[in-house]
Amino acid sequence: MAKVLIVDADPSKLQALKVALTTAAYHVISAASASFALTTLERDRPDLIVSGNRTEDMDGVEFCSIIRCDSTAHDIPFLLLFGPTRPT
Repeated sequence: MAKVLIVDADPSKLQALKVALTTAAYHVISAASASFALTTLERDRPDLIVSGNRTEDMDGVEFCSIIRCDSTAHDIPFLLLFGPTRPT
């Protein structure tokens, strides 16, 4: 079973993605912040990372850049989702 790490600051988006991916038979790990996602990567390598454009602590482009510079994770496919955001 393929493992997917989803990262987004919006709990409703996280839940929607988790339900959709779980229904499609993926093992899903979720995180609201990029920092937590990076910690998760150290102990549980996913087959795919799906990130929203904004996490609790950094934007998705910055998070992707960090992943691409990490020699242990640079080859993990990364899907960056852009879309409407809620006003804060």
